[in-house]
Amino acid sequence: MSLIRTTINYEYLIFDINNINYTAYNNPETVEKYSKVSGLQPPEKIILDILKPDLSKLRMLDIGVGTGRTTYLFAHLVKEYVVIDYSPLMIEQCKKLFKPSNNLSFLVNDVLDLNGYEDDYFDFVFFGFNGIDYLSHEEQQTAFENILRVGKPGGYFCFSTHNILSIENLFKFYKQLTPAPKQLIRNIYTWSKLKSLYPEPEKLYRNRDYVIFNDGSLNFSLVTYYIKPVLQKKELEKNFNNIIVIDSQVKKINDEELYSVKDNWL
Repeated sequence: MSLIRTTINYEYLIFDINNINYTAYNNPETVEKYSKVSGLQPPEKIILDILKPDLSKLRMLDIGVGTGRTTYLFAHLVKEYVVIDYSPLMIEQCKKLFKPSNNLSFLVNDVLDLNGYEDDYFDFVFFGFNGIDYLSHEEQQTAFENILRVGKPGGYFCFSTHNILSIENLFKFYKQLTPAPKQLIRNIYTWSKLKSLYPEPEKLYRNRDYVIFNDGSLNFSLVTYYIKPVLQKKELEKNFNNIIVIDSQVKKINDEELYSVKDNWL
């Protein structure tokens, strides 16, 4: 996959986000890479533990499932499990790994178009692996509206997203150091490319509520959305209740900490 290059204008970081990210996710190399990833992340395990007593009664929508990382765990636990991804190659791989059944379906579909699903249908909507961050800011609002419509009142919505307060760490050399040789090489390569792409990185995040930029994901083939955690929560509070924010160490983040938390994903 090739490095996405752009002429940097820090006032207007404009990308054709749909075309760039769809091309990356519907690439055989990406499908192969994702097919080797399995299991829940620690914060996701907490969600599973909280919901486990009720999962057998829940209809679940798993958005942007990729090659089925979460399917291994949820498919046999819930009442109905609907998997969607906008990448045909990802869904094709899922069907190779899992046999569709009466309560298990795999569909090529986009969170921006959930018209095929009834209002108030799903008890649990899951959008893992920061999938929502490969949409534009405006598209994210549409995604939340669609999820709210198909989700049942009193149901659950879980997703992860990139934190704009963490961007500075991507450009600090000491943050790339690790005792694992292969990971160290990858980290230094990514760091050097980022420094080349963004010679004044503070302009990416300083005085911004959100930004879309090429952060090196999938060997620089994606562009990613980062948002201030406090703003993300405020936007969710317009339509969702009882919002809980968890960091990668499975620590619950209170409202005051939202202004300073540096975790890459929340």
